[in-house]
Amino acid sequence: MAKEERSSWDSESRSENSNDLLLGEPLDMNSVKSQRTQKRLALAITIGNLFIFGATCALWATSRLQNCDTLDAHKAVSFYSPIFDKGVPIDLDESTKNHTLWGDDETTSIYIQDPSPEVDAAWNHIAADASPIITVNRKEAIRLGRDPVVIVKAPEDWGMGDDAYPAQIDVFHEIHCLNMLRKEMWWDHYFRPKYGDPENADYLHVRHKRHCLRIVLRTLMCHADVDIVTHNWRRGSYRPIADFNNPRKCRNFASLLDWNNAHAVQNDMEKWRTIKRPDNAIILPKPTPNLYTSEDSVEWINNV
Repeated sequence: MAKEERSSWDSESRSENSNDLLLGEPLDMNSVKSQRTQKRLALAITIGNLFIFGATCALWATSRLQNCDTLDAHKAVSFYSPIFDKGVPIDLDESTKNHTLWGDDETTSIYIQDPSPEVDAAWNHIAADASPIITVNRKEAIRLGRDPVVIVKAPEDWGMGDDAYPAQIDVFHEIHCLNMLRKEMWWDHYFRPKYGDPENADYLHVRHKRHCLRIVLRTLMCHADVDIVTHNWRRGSYRPIADFNNPRKCRNFASLLDWNNAHAVQNDMEKWRTIKRPDNAIILPKPTPNLYTSEDSVEWINNV
């Protein structure tokens, strides 16, 4: 045997013997293949489980997003409000309202009918004239950008604890202002018995009216409605007529109203009329413009 062949054979023999010694027994190729198959099967099962787990998480996340999508949308276009965290069902209601100039809404909506006790009651029910006051706590007040040391705190005799601050949901004040402007349309019914002609109205009435006009305008501009109004050809008109029956997505006002009434301070108007300023209250400058009283009123002269 040639020297090179013997050297090669000796090398291979030593290598095989070394493997045998390390394994403790002769190498079984079938066993190696079986182990590889088992590893591949285990890897496939692991990948499959991970895929199922990932799919389950995705479905769960999608479900969660669908449930909170509307709430997140509200928060995205609003400043902080504790209402969003109270579970109030104000999900968007998609519907088409009848807002034509002469449609059924003109005769069936109580809010635009001639003055009557029923009309006034309907407006008062949705406006700040009907138990609108709720309370927020200190943490909520801070998130609202208010200083709990400065804002009015509910007195002890209200029985609401040491962490309650009177507040209002703004929409009810805005509707109150719209109602105020509605009454101006019916001056003879609401104000002539007190003032006579409009030019005889006192300072407070004029300031209140201007304040409400500003509030309604501010609200409309702040929540700029981008719904689109199209036009139709109508019999009897040679010009296009606006169609205000466009589909809308609206917050569930009825649910918000129900929640507000359920959580309103009991006998709030009586409590509000009798509330007294604490001796340690922080006094801010007079409001500008001065909405509540005239500059020569006894209240301001006495520094109340």
